[in-house]
Amino acid sequence: MKPSCLCLCIILIATPAIRGQDIPLNVAEQPDTQDKSQLTGLDTDKELDSTAILDEFLVNSEHWGMRSFAQDVADGDYLVNLYFAETFPRITGPGQRVFSFRVNGIEFDEFDIWQKAGGSNRVYVESVPVKINSGILWVTFSSEMDYPTIKAIEVIPQKETASVEEIIRINAGGQATAIDSSGRKWLADQGFMGGRTISGNRFFGNGGFRWAPTQSTLVFMNHDEDVNLRLEEAELPAALRFVHPRLDEDQNGVASVVEVARFDAFILRHPQGSELKAALTEDTAPTEQTIARLRETLDAFESEAARLDADVVVQLSTAKQAEWGSYLFTVVAMMLAALSFGHLLTANPPRRQRWTQIDASPIATRTVIESLVLIGLLSCVDLLWTTTMSTEIHFQEMNPVGNHFLLEGTSLTAFKVVSLASALALLFFLRKFKGAQMASWWTCMVCTLVTFRWIVLDSTMLS
Repeated sequence: MKPSCLCLCIILIATPAIRGQDIPLNVAEQPDTQDKSQLTGLDTDKELDSTAILDEFLVNSEHWGMRSFAQDVADGDYLVNLYFAETFPRITGPGQRVFSFRVNGIEFDEFDIWQKAGGSNRVYVESVPVKINSGILWVTFSSEMDYPTIKAIEVIPQKETASVEEIIRINAGGQATAIDSSGRKWLADQGFMGGRTISGNRFFGNGGFRWAPTQSTLVFMNHDEDVNLRLEEAELPAALRFVHPRLDEDQNGVASVVEVARFDAFILRHPQGSELKAALTEDTAPTEQTIARLRETLDAFESEAARLDADVVVQLSTAKQAEWGSYLFTVVAMMLAALSFGHLLTANPPRRQRWTQIDASPIATRTVIESLVLIGLLSCVDLLWTTTMSTEIHFQEMNPVGNHFLLEGTSLTAFKVVSLASALALLFFLRKFKGAQMASWWTCMVCTLVTFRWIVLDSTMLS
């Protein structure tokens, strides 16, 4: 038996699969999120907590090329404002900087700052309502064209008793805590993983101006007369007051910015939604036709909300079952790895002997068979973990042959099974040779190390 053939067997069986990027604790799949609400082109002259005017020091700093952002927060409802502005002079049009990001699992794909903001040197605010159950707010970024960049992050608790001190504002790229012209405190750059910080007036001279949002896209929020980000029924025109109790999901007498934002995002996803939205934000009384369309849209909104609530219940149940299944699977894998490690300690590989030398003793034969059984079991563990992890966007199979079949689960499984069965059959057929006995021991060692690596990775993600 030639050494090259046995090495090929080891590579086909035990080459591991790892994540292409070091993304900590894959919470993007956690069920502690709400429906995606995208508030595009947020511009207003009002200085609201959720649409803070960006002063010069905020505009002229950024965090660039980051992989993720994490912030410890208490469990509850939050409005997360992500501030973007395309200030790099080489970006002169749409499609030149495109990236994706997730806010606690809420996906924003093919995000183009230039296109969203309508040009360079314009602030765009992405406001995302989320529900935190894990004590951590996660934002993950992935590059598609050029690198992701962000100016600031604002986390606002959505509760009646929230104080100013509970609002978290991060100046991306900022070197120190600073107070803006509205008296808001912005903390220095923190919580980001990867990338670089850029601060100062690197791109635009002294930057002697401020960029601010100019017109709110929130339906009815232009009627928020007391500017408290809460819409009371009395603030609406009489013709539109029938909408208020249907938007007030928690029935607390006011429609919060989160509740209004959900309906706002729903309208924009439908045909002629922009026209309906424009008619509703006018100060003049809406026409009967507009009110009729609004009632139909509300009916569809409530139907979709009910469906999404049912889906969330199913997803939470499925996630709970998957969590327990993953835990039990990890325990079984730990037991197999420990058993295999003990086998390796008690069965030392032959040394300084020719590979073609024959050893047909019962002990040598039993050792080879035990190694092959453990190789088969540990390879099954690797296959199950590989197929499970391959559903993640940042996963990459390092085996160049296996990577070809990774996107098709059936082909990947067939490839792994065929290569495993062939290698085990070959080693069993040559079990009397010292070379096969040594190859079996070392292959078992590689599979054991791969299993321990999977256990560490899975335990880290579950934590």
